[in-house]
Parts: sequence; C-alpha cells; structure tokens
Amino acid sequence: FLFIIPIIFFLILNFSGKCFIGDSGSNFMSCLFGIMLIRFYYNHDEIFADHIFLMVFIPSVDAARLFIKRIFKNGLPFKADTNHIHHLVLSKYTYKKTIFLLSMFPLITSITILFKIETTLIFLGLLIYYMFLIKKN
Repeated sequence: FLFIIPIIFFLILNFSGKCFIGDSGSNFMSCLFGIMLIRFYYNHDEIFADHIFLMVFIPSVDAARLFIKRIFKNGLPFKADTNHIHHLVLSKYTYKKTIFLLSMFPLITSITILFKIETTLIFLGLLIYYMFLIKKN
C-alpha cells in the first residue's frame, strides 16, 4: 500500500512533465521495496512467499526472456539491446501510455493481493498482460 500512493503521485507528475524518477530513483525504489517486502514477510502472517514471487515475476520473466534470446541470437547474454519490455511497449505506444501500462504491473499485483485474490489467477493475469505488451504488431 505504501508504494501505490507514490507511484500514482509520480505518474501524475511525470505525465505533466514536472518530474522524472530516473535510474537512481528506480534503483532506490527497488531496494526499498525489497527491504520492505522482506521485513513485512517476517513480521506478518498476511503475506506469503507466493505473493513476493508475484511482485518480482514480471522483471524476472523479462530478464530471463532477454537472457535466453541473447544467447540464441549472438551468444552474448549481457550485451545491451533494446528488447526490454519498456522498449517494446514504447515502440507501440506513446511515452505517457507506456508509463501507464508498465505502472499497472505493481498496482495490479498489490491490489489483487490486498483483496486476497487467488494467487494462480493473479499469476495468469500478469502473464497474459505481459504477453499482450510484448507481442509484435
């Protein structure tokens, strides 16, 4: 819940061109998010390991997809390219729509966990949403 309000706040500021999180901000948020998840997991009975898995599912799947694709393509899995999910979505949509579509992953996951929706349904929904975003036109 703590991340929903700042993400919405930064989305509004980003759409109006007044603020940009950048690499440092996203790295900071990732570290903070990880620390909070670990602490919350150890201190509460409401969050389970599968919820944490769902929180990191999309970045993990995207990294694995790129790693495998790069190995089969040129054998260099750590070489930079423009096949990340944000590049693929940006090639199809405007900048503002890309930010909105990619911001839906943590929001949807957080809200569905908050309302105690079945983990398998959340997983399938995230996977379908991910596949929709990376598909080629």
